[in-house]
Amino acid sequence: MTQSTPFASDPLSRLADEPHAETLFSDLLSKEPYPWEPANPDSQDFFLRQEAELSLADIWSDAELTQQSDRFFAGLTHRWQSASDDALVIHLSRRFAGVPAKWLVAITDQAREMANTTLDEIEKLVSCVQPVLNQWALSDLQVVARPVAFAMRAQSTQNDLQKPWDRLSDVEQARLSLQIAHAALAELETQ
Repeated sequence: MTQSTPFASDPLSRLADEPHAETLFSDLLSKEPYPWEPANPDSQDFFLRQEAELSLADIWSDAELTQQSDRFFAGLTHRWQSASDDALVIHLSRRFAGVPAKWLVAITDQAREMANTTLDEIEKLVSCVQPVLNQWALSDLQVVARPVAFAMRAQSTQNDLQKPWDRLSDVEQARLSLQIAHAALAELETQ
């Protein structure tokens, strides 16, 4: 006894048994095939006919077309920006492995806001970490930020995460958060 598998017979012969197969085949055979080589001069006629069949001017007025295209490109811009935003967080999460993702996101969000401001380095760093270190006094953060700001000027920082994040002291977490802010600001400056 042989068991038939779905692929045992010819797929086209099985399709011919379908109720609407004749209509499907006649529709497929009546259409002009898509030109797979767009650079071929004969393809240009195909594309012109396709554009004539579906003209956006028939669907929308000029004002609506402008509005819809503006919406479309604004959506692309938003998606492109969020993709680059994600890239920065991913880069920082690789560099500072072990730091909670919500901290990285909060710091990078603030860094984006601070990147183009005229504040000095210490103020930028402190502003970047304030959302995650809100229990710290502003003056205390400024004191801890000074060495990191000097390192910014020298273009040298290091990752001080020598032990798991939850085992770091509050001062070590603050110092590392400032280093993350520095890395985020430096990355944003190069973009």
